[in-house]
Amino acid sequence: MMKLSQTATPISTRWIALALIACVLTAPRVRSQETPEQSAKSALKSTGLDAADLNPEQRRSIQNSIRNSTNQIWFESNVGQFPRSARYGFKTAFGETLVYPDHLQLISRQLDANKQFKGLQTVDVRFTNSNPEWIIEPGGASGTTGNYQLENGNSIHPDIFTEITLRNVYPGVDLRLYSAEKGMLEFDWIVGRAQDYEQIRIAVNGQDGLTFNDDGSATLELRHQNLAFQIPESFQVIDGHKQHVVARMTAGESTHEIRYAIADKLVADQPLVIDPNVVWATYFDLNDGATPFDSYLYAVAINATGVYCMGWMVEITTNANFGPGGTNYMEVNAGFAQGTLGGQNYIYRISSDGLHITAWTSTGIGAPLINGNQQNTTPPTELELFPDGRVLASMSDGTLQVYSADLATQSFTGKPQALSTINSLAIVDNNSFYVGGLVTAGIPALIPLGSGLDTTFAGTSEAIIVRYTLNGAGTPVADWATYIGGDNTENFCAISLTPDGSKLCFAVHSTTGTTASYPAPVNAVDATPTGTTIVLCGVIKQQAVKPATFDVFSFLGGATDDGLAANKAATCLVISANTGFYVAGNTSSANFPGTTVVLGGAAAGAQTT
Repeated sequence: MMKLSQTATPISTRWIALALIACVLTAPRVRSQETPEQSAKSALKSTGLDAADLNPEQRRSIQNSIRNSTNQIWFESNVGQFPRSARYGFKTAFGETLVYPDHLQLISRQLDANKQFKGLQTVDVRFTNSNPEWIIEPGGASGTTGNYQLENGNSIHPDIFTEITLRNVYPGVDLRLYSAEKGMLEFDWIVGRAQDYEQIRIAVNGQDGLTFNDDGSATLELRHQNLAFQIPESFQVIDGHKQHVVARMTAGESTHEIRYAIADKLVADQPLVIDPNVVWATYFDLNDGATPFDSYLYAVAINATGVYCMGWMVEITTNANFGPGGTNYMEVNAGFAQGTLGGQNYIYRISSDGLHITAWTSTGIGAPLINGNQQNTTPPTELELFPDGRVLASMSDGTLQVYSADLATQSFTGKPQALSTINSLAIVDNNSFYVGGLVTAGIPALIPLGSGLDTTFAGTSEAIIVRYTLNGAGTPVADWATYIGGDNTENFCAISLTPDGSKLCFAVHSTTGTTASYPAPVNAVDATPTGTTIVLCGVIKQQAVKPATFDVFSFLGGATDDGLAANKAATCLVISANTGFYVAGNTSSANFPGTTVVLGGAAAGAQTT
């Protein structure tokens, strides 16, 4: 998005881009022939602004701030494959979206809880008080061609484009529809003056309900599958940098109207991006009325094949009762194994559109019901995917399992190195991965003395990080390992690799022990363990042999309880970049180090995430 001066600027160079909605698509992907500069020119053309007026810095700001047309979907001109008055449309696994001269139309395929097709639900999207008819301009001609075969044997050949602009939806306001990242359709409003975003009013009709959520999102309630319009981020681009603002969807003057509300003061002659998307959701439940609350989801992982989910179910799930031979909830037969007992852990694979179960298996791990109560003493803890699509799963009892991508074969199951608990996993490549967990006894052969990291087992349990490589038989063999802890009890170990795979970050919850029992701080943000419980966090080089030292080892906590509340909530760790990471958990410390802002205004001493 372009950088503009904050001084007085001609109206023609003030503009604003607002994204409306985005839809997950599964159509074959087509690469746009537009360069980023050409895409920026296309956006500016609809406002009447000559792109030649922009200097190089302004062009870079535009290109770096607005997602350009990419290789995801295409728009087809209507040559008979859509209703007659529709001008353009595109098809997805969820249904169709049609572009008319005065409104948009979403047509969704609705499936019931047993994944049976129940019909189409149509939602009209109109813009209150807009101009009665728009000029529809296609842009970014696709290099893809296609045809539809008619019943009479003839073929029709639609023109295919990577974007469409609806000009003059409101006076001086255009709406650009274009293909963006990860199979999503973006709707960007292009507004001549920033304050004019307030005239945009989105009227939806045909849904069962419309709900506005506390996080600023809105949900279109359909008969079986809802659509949620979320706003991941909103920002202005000022002097080439993002300045985030708070934007949300709010109710309009009628019960079916959506408007935007921006809490922050806007700089009128600078661009603004409100960037929502649409997500699907599905239940992880066998839909068996005899046993309510029968399924629990613990871990999710995603790749191009679909969405993998690992959880626990009360029922004995077999092909005969829930597969093709029964209710068909599972849709396909079990891969590696059917359920054999109640209360086992299962892995699903769901299609990318969220509509179908494409593979599943029982892990064979779990716990039988205790006096009929729904209790799982061996829940799943983590699910990760190798680059080649194989599935790595872990359980709270220290069990590791490796499955094929279709869940049809299991190449390994076991408890390597007598780990008592596995909390988290981090995959390096198709053969190597890390495990973060706990041990209740030392493993001398795995932790040689003088290795330079934490070599001493102490307390009733110790956090441990192990690097494994799969041998020719597919069995994990330990490359190296290190303890992380002091002379008291460690309770949880979270690990994650940086995006470039060069560093392993960790966060360990520890019941505070003596200072001397912990590794010496290295590049620490907090060099002294205090309080009842403490978080240990740090960074280790990712390599096939044990590094000589920590890159970072630090305590993180205040004067009382940190990282673990009375309910035993776990510490978590999130990697966002190659140069840093986030640690989250609970604290009762009013003097938690580095705290400058408390969201929600929690009182001192309260447990705060």
